[in-house]
Amino acid sequence: MGVKGPQQLRDLFRAVMPRDAEERAMGGSPAAMVNGNVFMRIRRDQFVLRLDDRHRAELLRLPGAAAFEAIPGRPMREYVVLPPSVLRDRGALARWVRASHDYAQRLAPQERSGIPQAQPRKQSAKTIQMPKFEGD
Repeated sequence: MGVKGPQQLRDLFRAVMPRDAEERAMGGSPAAMVNGNVFMRIRRDQFVLRLDDRHRAELLRLPGAAAFEAIPGRPMREYVVLPPSVLRDRGALARWVRASHDYAQRLAPQERSGIPQAQPRKQSAKTIQMPKFEGD
């Protein structure tokens, strides 16, 4: 099976996502997390996995695999873009996803990150409360 477009890539992503993973959107594309750690994501037309040193080195030896760069020229150390040969082989893809998932499970659990949640405002002592009128 060849992956020909963004929707097919998303369908493949969801087909191989482990059951205990949580799916979240990152930049409008799906990402899979376990214990708050991202281990698998789609970015544009790239299927990206987070891997330990040994698995990352092994995957990068495959033709077409590359270090993932969210910002051009700035590779993200633990992330690798899967080559087309892995995307076409469901068994190989499942093995790589399992390695990525297992690695993320061994990492320290992460709290929810991103934009801090808005905190309720505390009313200032200087705030004047306006009386309610019967018409309100």
